[in-house]
Amino acid sequence: MSDDAVLTLDIQDGLLFCGLQGSDIKVFDLETFQLIRVLRGHTDDILSLTSCGAFILSGSVDGTVRVWNKNLMCCGMFPVSPGHGIPTSPPRFRFGYNKQIHYIG
Repeated sequence: MSDDAVLTLDIQDGLLFCGLQGSDIKVFDLETFQLIRVLRGHTDDILSLTSCGAFILSGSVDGTVRVWNKNLMCCGMFPVSPGHGIPTSPPRFRFGYNKQIHYIG
């Protein structure tokens, strides 16, 4: 993998997402065990990953939560208030089945 420690893991749809010390998220195919993508966007250690439908949410020591589109492997982000882990403006993620998810910290 690399010399960076794995700090968090998530598995979804045959993919293993590894949040690393040092800001990267590595994505492995669980059938072939091959690295298929490195997601970059955070600037510090990745402490949390969670799957939500077509999205992966990652939280980092850099004070941001990023929302990655699992199919496109791209992301958006929102900052959190220092020391609180609470978004500075409440984001709303709307999914195709008309449910909202609110990040509450």
